[in-house]
Amino acid sequence: MVALLLGREDCGLNSDEISLCDMIVSIPTSEEYPVMNLSHSAAILFYELSGIGSNSSSSVQMARKETLNLLQERAGDLLADIAYPEHKEDYTLLMLRRIFGRAELTEREARALLGIIKRIRWRISHGQKGSDRD
Repeated sequence: MVALLLGREDCGLNSDEISLCDMIVSIPTSEEYPVMNLSHSAAILFYELSGIGSNSSSSVQMARKETLNLLQERAGDLLADIAYPEHKEDYTLLMLRRIFGRAELTEREARALLGIIKRIRWRISHGQKGSDRD
């Protein structure tokens, strides 16, 4: 599911609104007139989302929102496991969410990352090191 959140002409989106977004897009404008009418912004975004003019006809399954949310949650668990500083945790998780959004992960890639995090957490909890691979 895709939802577009468009900012106000005079000041865009505030920090709280931006923090809700998985991906952020900025449309470059002229320095002489740095604002854009809402309908024009929407038209540009809809055009880009439609894929018209794109050579990509991929049938790859993009990661589901549920999988990305789980990946975000497990990344947070991993940060807790390594005693990551609490005052940095929210910002770090926000950055990870944005990275995951920009990466346009496939379902398979997201599941692979979940597996890696699971294995790291298992190693941390069992205190094992070494090169044994199973």
